[in-house]
Amino acid sequence: MSEIIKYEVLDMGLEELVLADLESIDLKGVKILNLSCATEETNVSFEISDTIIDFIAKNEEDFTVTSLTRNGQTYTNEEILSKCDGWVNYVGKIINPIIKKHRDELEKAVITAEETAEPIQAIGEETSVTEVDVPRAIIEHINEIENEASEKEEQQEEKVEIADKVENESIQEAEARGHKEGYKVARMKNVQDIKKLKKKYRFILFFTIIVLLGIFAAIWILVGPGFVF
Repeated sequence: MSEIIKYEVLDMGLEELVLADLESIDLKGVKILNLSCATEETNVSFEISDTIIDFIAKNEEDFTVTSLTRNGQTYTNEEILSKCDGWVNYVGKIINPIIKKHRDELEKAVITAEETAEPIQAIGEETSVTEVDVPRAIIEHINEIENEASEKEEQQEEKVEIADKVENESIQEAEARGHKEGYKVARMKNVQDIKKLKKKYRFILFFTIIVLLGIFAAIWILVGPGFVF
Protein backbone atom coordinates (compact mmCIF):
# COMPACT_ATOMS: atom_id res chain seq x y z
CA MET A 1 0.00 0.00 0.00
CA SER A 2 1.55 3.37 -1.01
CA GLU A 3 2.13 6.07 1.62
CA ILE A 4 -0.54 8.37 0.12
CA ILE A 5 -3.23 5.64 0.07
CA LYS A 6 -2.15 4.50 3.52
CA TYR A 7 -2.71 7.91 5.08
CA GLU A 8 -6.00 8.36 3.21
CA VAL A 9 -7.21 5.10 4.75
CA LEU A 10 -5.98 6.05 8.22
CA ASP A 11 -7.66 9.44 7.87
CA MET A 12 -11.09 7.77 7.62
CA GLY A 13 -11.57 7.98 11.41
CA LEU A 14 -8.35 9.35 12.86
CA GLU A 15 -9.46 12.98 13.06
CA GLU A 16 -12.78 12.07 14.67
CA LEU A 17 -11.04 9.91 17.28
CA VAL A 18 -8.54 12.64 18.09
CA LEU A 19 -11.24 15.32 18.40
CA ALA A 20 -13.30 13.00 20.63
CA ASP A 21 -10.34 12.60 22.99
CA LEU A 22 -9.68 16.35 23.02
CA GLU A 23 -13.26 17.05 24.10
CA SER A 24 -12.58 15.28 27.41
CA ILE A 25 -9.43 17.35 28.09
CA ASP A 26 -9.34 20.77 29.75
CA LEU A 27 -7.45 22.87 27.17
CA LYS A 28 -7.41 26.04 29.29
CA GLY A 29 -9.81 27.96 27.04
CA VAL A 30 -8.48 26.62 23.73
CA LYS A 31 -11.10 25.49 21.18
CA ILE A 32 -9.95 23.20 18.36
CA LEU A 33 -11.64 24.43 15.16
CA ASN A 34 -10.08 22.14 12.54
CA LEU A 35 -7.71 19.19 12.43
CA SER A 36 -6.19 17.44 9.41
CA CYS A 37 -4.06 14.30 9.79
CA ALA A 38 -4.06 13.20 6.13
CA THR A 39 -0.22 13.20 6.00
CA GLU A 40 2.63 12.83 8.46
CA GLU A 41 2.25 16.57 9.10
CA THR A 42 -0.79 17.69 11.07
CA ASN A 43 -2.60 20.92 10.24
CA VAL A 44 -4.31 22.44 13.28
CA SER A 45 -6.55 25.47 13.65
CA PHE A 46 -7.56 26.58 17.13
CA GLU A 47 -9.14 29.58 18.82
CA ILE A 48 -8.11 31.25 22.06
CA SER A 49 -10.19 34.23 23.23
CA ASP A 50 -10.95 36.11 19.97
CA THR A 51 -7.83 34.94 18.12
CA ILE A 52 -7.60 32.07 15.60
CA ILE A 53 -4.17 30.47 15.17
CA ASP A 54 -3.22 28.01 12.40
CA PHE A 55 -0.07 25.90 12.63
CA ILE A 56 1.58 22.75 11.28
CA ALA A 57 2.92 20.03 13.59
CA LYS A 58 5.73 18.24 11.75
CA ASN A 59 6.79 16.12 14.72
CA GLU A 60 6.61 16.13 18.51
CA GLU A 61 8.86 19.17 18.82
CA ASP A 62 8.59 20.97 15.45
CA PHE A 63 5.62 23.36 15.20
CA THR A 64 5.30 26.07 12.55
CA VAL A 65 2.74 28.88 12.90
CA THR A 66 1.23 29.72 9.51
CA SER A 67 -1.27 32.46 10.30
CA LEU A 68 -3.04 34.46 13.00
CA THR A 69 -6.54 35.88 12.52
CA ARG A 70 -8.10 38.51 14.76
CA ASN A 71 -11.07 40.82 14.20
CA GLY A 72 -11.34 39.55 10.63
CA GLN A 73 -7.71 40.46 9.87
CA THR A 74 -5.22 37.68 9.02
CA TYR A 75 -1.53 38.13 9.81
CA THR A 76 1.40 36.13 8.44
CA ASN A 77 4.20 38.39 9.58
CA GLU A 78 6.87 36.34 11.33
CA GLU A 79 7.28 38.88 14.12
CA ILE A 80 3.57 38.66 15.00
CA LEU A 81 3.37 34.87 14.55
CA SER A 82 6.32 34.35 16.91
CA LYS A 83 4.15 35.66 19.74
CA CYS A 84 1.94 32.57 19.33
CA ASP A 85 4.75 30.07 20.01
CA GLY A 86 3.71 29.48 23.62
CA TRP A 87 0.12 28.53 22.80
CA VAL A 88 1.17 26.56 19.70
CA ASN A 89 3.69 24.48 21.68
CA TYR A 90 1.07 23.87 24.38
CA VAL A 91 -1.60 22.69 21.91
CA GLY A 92 0.85 20.74 19.74
CA LYS A 93 2.30 18.77 22.64
CA ILE A 94 -1.22 17.78 23.72
CA ILE A 95 -2.44 16.80 20.25
CA ASN A 96 0.63 14.91 18.96
CA PRO A 97 0.56 12.02 21.50
CA ILE A 98 -3.17 11.52 20.90
CA ILE A 99 -2.67 11.42 17.11
CA LYS A 100 0.23 8.99 17.47
CA LYS A 101 -1.79 6.68 19.73
CA HIS A 102 -4.76 6.41 17.36
CA ARG A 103 -2.59 6.31 14.23
CA ASP A 104 -0.61 3.37 15.65
CA GLU A 105 -3.85 1.57 16.46
CA LEU A 106 -5.19 2.09 12.93
CA GLU A 107 -1.87 1.10 11.33
CA LYS A 108 -1.98 -2.17 13.27
CA ALA A 109 -5.49 -2.72 11.90
CA VAL A 110 -4.21 -2.08 8.35
CA ILE A 111 -1.32 -4.53 8.80
CA THR A 112 -3.66 -7.17 10.19
CA ALA A 113 -6.02 -6.71 7.25
CA GLU A 114 -3.14 -6.93 4.74
CA GLU A 115 -1.83 -10.13 6.32
CA THR A 116 -5.32 -11.59 6.18
CA ALA A 117 -5.71 -10.62 2.52
CA GLU A 118 -2.36 -12.12 1.34
CA PRO A 119 -3.54 -15.76 1.21
CA ILE A 120 -6.58 -14.69 -0.80
CA GLN A 121 -4.38 -12.92 -3.37
CA ALA A 122 -2.09 -15.94 -3.54
CA ILE A 123 -4.88 -18.18 -4.87
CA GLY A 124 -5.74 -15.72 -7.64
CA GLU A 125 -8.47 -13.59 -6.07
CA GLU A 126 -8.85 -10.07 -7.47
CA THR A 127 -7.23 -7.19 -5.59
CA SER A 128 -10.69 -5.73 -5.03
CA VAL A 129 -11.06 -8.21 -2.16
CA THR A 130 -8.16 -6.50 -0.37
CA GLU A 131 -9.63 -3.08 -1.09
CA VAL A 132 -12.89 -4.15 0.58
CA ASP A 133 -11.36 -6.03 3.53
CA VAL A 134 -8.89 -3.32 4.58
CA PRO A 135 -11.42 -0.52 5.15
CA ARG A 136 -13.82 -2.99 6.79
CA ALA A 137 -11.19 -4.03 9.34
CA ILE A 138 -10.35 -0.40 10.02
CA ILE A 139 -14.00 0.56 10.42
CA GLU A 140 -14.55 -2.30 12.86
CA HIS A 141 -11.53 -1.18 14.85
CA ILE A 142 -12.73 2.41 14.81
CA ASN A 143 -16.16 1.28 16.01
CA GLU A 144 -14.56 -0.54 18.93
CA ILE A 145 -12.62 2.56 19.92
CA GLU A 146 -15.69 4.78 19.53
CA ASN A 147 -17.72 2.38 21.69
CA GLU A 148 -15.10 2.59 24.41
CA ALA A 149 -15.13 6.39 24.17
CA SER A 150 -18.94 6.38 24.34
CA GLU A 151 -18.90 4.19 27.45
CA LYS A 152 -16.40 6.52 29.11
CA GLU A 153 -18.58 9.50 28.21
CA GLU A 154 -21.68 7.80 29.68
CA GLN A 155 -19.78 7.01 32.87
CA GLN A 156 -18.67 10.63 33.09
CA GLU A 157 -22.25 11.84 32.60
CA GLU A 158 -23.45 9.49 35.36
CA LYS A 159 -20.79 10.90 37.69
CA VAL A 160 -21.90 14.45 36.86
CA GLU A 161 -25.57 13.55 37.49
CA ILE A 162 -24.70 11.97 40.85
CA ALA A 163 -22.63 15.02 41.83
CA ASP A 164 -25.50 17.36 40.84
CA LYS A 165 -27.96 15.26 42.85
CA VAL A 166 -25.74 15.28 45.92
CA GLU A 167 -25.23 19.03 45.54
CA ASN A 168 -29.00 19.66 45.26
CA GLU A 169 -29.67 17.51 48.33
CA SER A 170 -26.99 19.40 50.25
CA ILE A 171 -28.55 22.74 49.24
CA GLN A 172 -32.01 21.56 50.33
CA GLU A 173 -30.66 20.33 53.64
CA ALA A 174 -28.85 23.62 54.17
CA GLU A 175 -32.02 25.59 53.38
CA ALA A 176 -34.10 23.46 55.77
CA ARG A 177 -31.48 23.84 58.48
CA GLY A 178 -31.36 27.57 57.84
CA HIS A 179 -35.14 27.89 58.19
CA LYS A 180 -35.09 25.86 61.40
CA GLU A 181 -32.22 27.84 62.89
CA GLY A 182 -33.85 31.09 61.79
CA TYR A 183 -37.07 30.06 63.57
CA LYS A 184 -35.12 29.30 66.74
CA VAL A 185 -33.33 32.64 66.59
CA ALA A 186 -36.60 34.50 66.04
CA ARG A 187 -38.23 32.64 68.92
CA MET A 188 -35.34 33.42 71.26
CA LYS A 189 -35.51 37.05 70.21
CA ASN A 190 -39.25 37.17 70.97
CA VAL A 191 -38.64 35.65 74.42
CA GLN A 192 -35.93 38.23 75.09
CA ASP A 193 -38.24 41.07 73.94
CA ILE A 194 -41.01 39.81 76.25
CA LYS A 195 -38.58 39.68 79.18
CA LYS A 196 -37.46 43.23 78.43
CA LEU A 197 -41.10 44.43 78.32
CA LYS A 198 -41.86 42.70 81.64
CA LYS A 199 -38.87 44.37 83.27
CA LYS A 200 -39.94 47.71 81.82
CA TYR A 201 -43.51 47.37 83.09
CA ARG A 202 -42.29 46.26 86.54
CA PHE A 203 -40.03 49.28 86.72
CA ILE A 204 -42.88 51.61 85.71
CA LEU A 205 -45.20 50.00 88.29
CA PHE A 206 -42.55 50.22 90.98
CA PHE A 207 -41.81 53.83 90.10
CA THR A 208 -45.55 54.70 90.15
CA ILE A 209 -45.96 53.14 93.60
CA ILE A 210 -42.94 55.08 94.90
CA VAL A 211 -44.35 58.33 93.52
CA LEU A 212 -47.78 57.70 95.06
CA LEU A 213 -46.24 56.84 98.41
CA GLY A 214 -44.17 60.02 98.23
CA ILE A 215 -47.26 62.12 97.50
CA PHE A 216 -49.14 60.47 100.34
CA ALA A 217 -46.28 61.08 102.74
CA ALA A 218 -46.03 64.73 101.72
CA ILE A 219 -49.74 65.26 102.28
CA TRP A 220 -49.50 63.53 105.64
CA ILE A 221 -46.64 65.72 106.71
CA LEU A 222 -48.23 68.98 105.53
CA VAL A 223 -51.77 68.58 106.82
CA GLY A 224 -51.23 66.20 109.65
CA PRO A 225 -53.43 63.43 110.94
CA GLY A 226 -56.13 65.86 112.09
CA PHE A 227 -56.80 67.29 108.69
CA VAL A 228 -60.44 67.06 107.66
CA PHE A 229 -61.77 68.06 104.27
